[in-house]
Amino acid sequence: MRSLYLKFIGLIVGFVFLSFGFQWFVWKHALVQVSKHADVEQNVDDPIVTTICEKSKSCSVKVKKSNTLAVPEKRALVVPSLVDVTKSVPKKGSVAKEHQHVAKVPKLTKFTTKSTKVVSIPKLTKPQRGKTQIGATSRSPNLNIKELISKIILLSKSGLPIQHPKHVGIWNTKSGSDRIVEQMCYIPKSSPKSVRKPKLILTNGGSGAWGVNPGSETFKQHKCHVQNCEIVNTHPEGGGKIDALLLGQFLPDLENYIKLYRKPEIVWLFFCLESPRATTTFQHLENLVNWTATYRSDSTIVAPYEKWVPHQNLTAEIKPKRNYAEGKTKMAAMFVSNCASSNDRLYYAYDLQKSITVDIYGYCGTLKCPRNAGSKCFEMMSKVYKFYLAFENANCKDYITEKFFVNGLQHDVIPVVMGARKEDYEKVAPPNSFIHVDDFKSPEELAAYLQKLDRNDDLYNQYFRWKGTGNFLNTKFWCRLCALLNEENRPNINVNVEEWWRSEGVCTKDRWKT
Repeated sequence: MRSLYLKFIGLIVGFVFLSFGFQWFVWKHALVQVSKHADVEQNVDDPIVTTICEKSKSCSVKVKKSNTLAVPEKRALVVPSLVDVTKSVPKKGSVAKEHQHVAKVPKLTKFTTKSTKVVSIPKLTKPQRGKTQIGATSRSPNLNIKELISKIILLSKSGLPIQHPKHVGIWNTKSGSDRIVEQMCYIPKSSPKSVRKPKLILTNGGSGAWGVNPGSETFKQHKCHVQNCEIVNTHPEGGGKIDALLLGQFLPDLENYIKLYRKPEIVWLFFCLESPRATTTFQHLENLVNWTATYRSDSTIVAPYEKWVPHQNLTAEIKPKRNYAEGKTKMAAMFVSNCASSNDRLYYAYDLQKSITVDIYGYCGTLKCPRNAGSKCFEMMSKVYKFYLAFENANCKDYITEKFFVNGLQHDVIPVVMGARKEDYEKVAPPNSFIHVDDFKSPEELAAYLQKLDRNDDLYNQYFRWKGTGNFLNTKFWCRLCALLNEENRPNINVNVEEWWRSEGVCTKDRWKT
């Protein structure tokens, strides 16, 4: 009897250790993604980022007919004809009178204020001293045409609206923008002395778990606009000052961290790339966290697995020059090792198998393609299969991982997705690049649609018209973190992580029926 009792206790202890071990693996895997996905091509300066940020400082902007551009304070400038404005950017603090150029303005311009009152403005050929200029209000009585145009959001080669570096555009708002480009291009208006002062970032769990080395090398490798940051592994000697504390799911010795670093000038940053369904409670972090860094678009620093940026001046999709269906002999593939996901994705795949062939690779399937094979499994998939089931392990807000961005979009297959809401995918994906299970009442209905595409190469190839219309962007997480830490006028933020992370509606129940 005593022996059975001891065995029972041993099983319980073993289960507890196994559970914590799994959580630790998930946490460490998530942390490494910040380097593997959010900061790819570490040793190469991203030409797309360089182009975007240089464009935000350029001196010429052309606005096509009937474009509506956003300007500060929620005003909209409606330009009914082509405007070509050339301006010179003076040095900081200087007055460039000799460089002011005359701007061409349409004969009649409608300026819509926040109150939707329309003001008709007569033809104006040059700024007139002593008179209210275009866009002037009681809050800015002397705003001339040059100043107004300098505030207009420029259009970069990526096709994204780029704002002149200004700190109001880098913090979380309700606009729905992820602010990634604004944060990458942002240079704080700090004195040279304060810029040279290093910002120390203490990593919970050691920098190796975050995929970076200690010191400032990471910021130099990424060619950050602001590089005065250093990553530290251990507490500074004598409990010295740090500027930011990066938190994962676990924080050993929390009371000691609070005693040493819970100060108004130190930013506590919560980082996570897993879904709420795969993480433990964060109640222990209540009222401790200032910033969040996750895949969610309402994070302080949005850290997506990838970011798609369309090219400028491409008003239509491109007809594929090749037949992406040619040579493919199989229908759909799925790679999965977690057989007990919260959204029952595996059972949806089983129902699809009743109508079409779905080959399931990994621990949960009958086919094998080892993880150490790297990209070879997906290279094989892109040659043989027409569809890839990019099913996430949870149906949660903005939760879209490398299954979609890398395994699917960056291989020549059509991703069939389950996870975040369809509108979440549409915000970040190339147009008409995926099929969402929510568009179908049942797996049988989805299978019928896939069979239709399988029989018609023209319909199948329409899902590849986005190729060549944009690029995947290096989002430079560490660069953006360093830039924001150097912003002197940053807002005072206090986040209840548990409430924010698991609030009602963040994750949904299964949205399909069998």
